Amino acid sequence: LEFRRVLFRSNIEANTRKGTIMNGLYSAFANLSISVFDKNHVEIFSDRINNINGVGLSFEAAGQNALGETYSKFDEVILPELMKYLKEK
Repeated sequence: LEFRRVLFRSNIEANTRKGTIMNGLYSAFANLSISVFDKNHVEIFSDRINNINGVGLSFEAAGQNALGETYSKFDEVILPELMKYLKEK
């Protein structure tokens, strides 16, 4: 069994922006980006999720919904790719 010490730093940024109001429902959109750096501060992985829609009874609720959907996409899409990449290193 071989153990390797992996040292890295990650930066995750997420934001939302207001969409529109239609029939009393508010929409918002969320974006998320991740960058992973090695111990020498060289970016070794990056990815992003853009324009995930959320709906709610206010812009705040719609933004929270959009962020929730974005985090789900992160878990489903980006995280497995990141783990695969790190295992190969």
